[in-house]
Order: sequence, then structure tokens, then C-alpha cells
Amino acid sequence: MKIIVKVQLSKEPPSREYTRLHALMREEGFSLSLPAAGGKIVPLPHAMYYQSESELDAEQWRDRLGPKIKSIDDDRKVLVIEMKTWAGTNL
Repeated sequence: MKIIVKVQLSKEPPSREYTRLHALMREEGFSLSLPAAGGKIVPLPHAMYYQSESELDAEQWRDRLGPKIKSIDDDRKVLVIEMKTWAGTNL
């Protein structure tokens, strides 16, 4: 299952909190880019993360990441999406 996670912290980037967030998400197996047609790699918008082969669903990721991200910022917003396909413009 493909997973997208979007996080918004209460501080504006760049901040120490976002550096910690990026490190946490890398440790959890997420990247800041998305594979596209023709082998192209597309960078995602700020604080958006992608994982291509997850055994966890959106609710499980929410429950797993929620407390970890809360330790970085109490006033965070987290959106987890199970992705089937995608299309974009100007990426």
C-alpha cells in the first residue's frame, strides 16, 4: 500500500522542529519525493512524505506517528492518505 503523510507544525519552516520531523519520517521509511513516469523522481511539497510499500493502513500510521510527532510539536496537524495513483502539474 502507498502512503502519503502531510504534517503541519505550529512553527514556520525552516525550524529545528522540521529538521527533527524530517529525521523521524526518514527513520519510519518515508521519503520527501515520489517516483514518476520514466524513472523521474518528483520532490513533494514541504513536510509531505511518501512510502511506497507499507503494510500499515492510514489509521495505523496515524496512530503510530501521532505520538511521535506530538513529541516534536503539541499543536501539529497530521493527514495520512492511502494512495492508489496520482497526477500532478508543474512538479
